[in-house]
Amino acid sequence: MNLSNKLEDNLHNFENFHSEPFIIFEKNNLLNSEDYKILTDEIYSYDNFENIFKGKGEKRYKSINGDNLNTLQSGVFKDFCNFFLSTNFFEWFKKTHLPYFKYGKKKIFYIKNPKTFLFRVINKVVKIFNFPINFLFTEIEYSSIKKGGFIPPHTDAFNKRLSFVYYLPNYNEKLDLKKKEALGTVFWKPKSSSLNPLRRFDCALLEAEEKEKFYEDYEPFHIATYEKNKFVGFIKSDNTWHTVEPFDFDYDRRAIVINIWEA
Repeated sequence: MNLSNKLEDNLHNFENFHSEPFIIFEKNNLLNSEDYKILTDEIYSYDNFENIFKGKGEKRYKSINGDNLNTLQSGVFKDFCNFFLSTNFFEWFKKTHLPYFKYGKKKIFYIKNPKTFLFRVINKVVKIFNFPINFLFTEIEYSSIKKGGFIPPHTDAFNKRLSFVYYLPNYNEKLDLKKKEALGTVFWKPKSSSLNPLRRFDCALLEAEEKEKFYEDYEPFHIATYEKNKFVGFIKSDNTWHTVEPFDFDYDRRAIVINIWEA
């Protein structure tokens, strides 16, 4: 599977591009219809989730990277993972995303297997002696959110450098626009009345009083609707607030997330 021709060389050329208050872009029809159907069947057959946002929306997910890719059975999902774990995709990421982050003269190296003992030793030595080197790796997760589930406000963790969310609506269940919006990703901006809106480059899922304060100070400015065969991405910053809001109908919201992280 080679999806390189589906990825624009300039983010501005993607569909539904927004530059303010931060960059968001969307892509429709990523896969051909046959591959999409097969991929959807494969993802909905999986129930071997290893992680859960317990008490924080109950999202279930499992991660795939170069260390466990070979545990997947042959199929469209494995081919999909192979592409997004490839150096070709990483080179596209370097060209389109890295200029937004401050690396200066640091050398960037792509690591396919970030959990090996040898790499962990090398990475520790680099950090101890403060060598001008950064290692990045790709991680793919497939996830499930069911009725009442959600993802609280967050801007993403400090060391994340790319986030794509690829939607996989069940093609056997038709969704109207209201449900597509309810299942989509909501992006937020400060209200005009906000005196001191929260800005945080390193932000996992907000809880308790911070979460309440967020909803007082912020309002939606874009909803990436949950459409089949579509992905949405954004350039992380200290104000890239996004959520999946709770939905009150029976549905298994499946998606694939492609992340690139600093090791």
